[in-house]
Parts: sequence; structure tokens; C-alpha cells
Amino acid sequence: MIKAVIFDLDGTLIDTLDDLTDSMNFVLCEFGFPVRTKAEIRSFVGNGLGMLAKRALPSKCDDKTVSEVTIRLKEYYALHSRIKTKPYDGIFECLDAIKQKGIKSAVLTNKLESAAKKLCADLFPGCFDMVCGDNGTDKLKPAPDGIERISEYLNVNKDDIVYIGDSEVDAETAINASVRSIGVLWGFRDEDILESCGFDEIAREVRDIIDIIEKNS
Repeated sequence: MIKAVIFDLDGTLIDTLDDLTDSMNFVLCEFGFPVRTKAEIRSFVGNGLGMLAKRALPSKCDDKTVSEVTIRLKEYYALHSRIKTKPYDGIFECLDAIKQKGIKSAVLTNKLESAAKKLCADLFPGCFDMVCGDNGTDKLKPAPDGIERISEYLNVNKDDIVYIGDSEVDAETAINASVRSIGVLWGFRDEDILESCGFDEIAREVRDIIDIIEKNS
């Protein structure tokens, strides 16, 4: 029985691709590197801003350059993360349906936890029982630390949790934490990737999430 739903943030609840692309390209220009297309940035996201910076930079860059670009990207994105970012259509209705069923909900992201909490408070006020991100202590996804922290905080056994995300990182996170998973097709990865990386179910539309939850309740 599903008693708690944990959502990934970027590419699952909110469309952040434009702001991530604009921020990454602004910083690349500052450092004199070639910019990337939106399609390239889409394929680079999923492991936090540090990995985004590393993947967007030319492969010849040394660790010092990667670190400097990462620091600058985090600074710039923190100030420009709400320019074009918005919830996906149908997300509010989905969250309301989950709440109406008495199911707890949380967010697990590799964003800085303070930034994730502010973003969720602004876009989804009162919707989540917990927002878990990079707190400087726990290992980031795909490590199971975040799901385990949420499970303990919500007092819900992992057998009763489903994790919802849009990337192979999210599928691996669910596998590592031994929880059920749903992959969503409106995010940052294509269907062939989601079907091959180990999600238990695939949601092609937001309303499919509720159907899957009802089927497993």
C-alpha cells in the first residue's frame, strides 16, 4: 500500500530547462567557452549543478576550471532560477489528489536544500510534508540517503513509498533505496532511456500517476 510519494523536482514537478540552459550558457560565455544547445543541457542534467558544469565544459578542462565554473554557476543560477521555471501542467491537480487520499508527499532533489525549500514554498505552498536536497551531509542521488531520511522523517516504511522521477539517476536512486518507482515522460529523458533504466512503471501523462497509485493501493 502506498502511504508516501516522493517526487524528484527538476523535470518531474517543474520545467527548469530554460533557466538551466540560460544560466549555464551565461557562465560559459563569462569564462570564454562555447555555449551549449538546450538539447545538450537536457542530456547533462540530473546529477546536480557541479556535474552539469563538468559535462557542459570542454573535456580538456582541468579540475580547477571545473570548480571555478561550478561555483559561478551556483551563484548565478541562485539569482536566475525563477525567470522561466514553472510547474508542469496538471501537477497541482495531481498533488491535490494525493493529499485527498491521505498520502504523504515529499521532494527529493540534488539542488541545495535551502534553494529547493524556497522554490517549493514559492511554487507549491503547503503541498509537501518534507523537502530534501543537498544538505552538505547526506550523499546525493543516486545514493539512497535522501529517501532513507524522508522515510524516517515521515515515519513510513520504504515498502509503502513510491519515488517518481524523470531520469536514469532517479531510477537508480529508487533501486538503491529499495522502493517502487515511476518514471515520467514529460521531463528530461526520452522514453527509450526510461524504459531501459529500471523504473517499475512509466507515466506518460501527469494523470497517470494517480492511476498507478490507485492500482497499487
